[in-house]
Amino acid sequence: MTLAKEKPILFSTEMVRAILAGRKTQTRRVMKPQPDSPIYKLPGRSEWFFGRCKENNYTDTIVKPRYQKGDILWIRETWGDNGERIFYKADSADTSKMYGGWKPSIHMPRAAARIFLRVADVRVERLQEISEDDAIAEGCKYDWDGNDWRTFYTIDKKTPINSSRAKFGSLWNKINAKRSYGWGVNPWIWVYTFEQTQEGQA
Repeated sequence: MTLAKEKPILFSTEMVRAILAGRKTQTRRVMKPQPDSPIYKLPGRSEWFFGRCKENNYTDTIVKPRYQKGDILWIRETWGDNGERIFYKADSADTSKMYGGWKPSIHMPRAAARIFLRVADVRVERLQEISEDDAIAEGCKYDWDGNDWRTFYTIDKKTPINSSRAKFGSLWNKINAKRSYGWGVNPWIWVYTFEQTQEGQA
């Protein structure tokens, strides 16, 4: 039995706002290493395998998600402080009351965390398998604002942003294309579904 643990997770300011607003309940992260053959999961196991499995001899490559079902994740976000109070960029762009301006999310200590998530589900899929509903759960709901959507394109300069999936693809590319895991590569990914919880609640 895998015990739940508390772990940090990074989110951009835009996605922190989506979580606070209740618009984001999923996040997708690249699987490493990337499978080079079919991937499968055995009953009662927390890890996935890819390769061949012969007569219960599980010698194939094992890939485990960083976060397990039940884990509590504390969000690292862009932040700042003035020695007495902590500020969050997702709340305001004003840096006048802080020392040294905004600090990168990667440097946020656990003591400064204010948002906690419980992992409700973990699954594996290829990136392009994301559905319209799941793209919305990623905080990427597409709303036509009256402008001609044909003038707005994803990073590949070909796909019009006329759906939540395309909007998610554009956001994904901004983060992952430079890391060789762009939408067109269609990498294997971990899909984490989560719900907000209170600090210390397991």
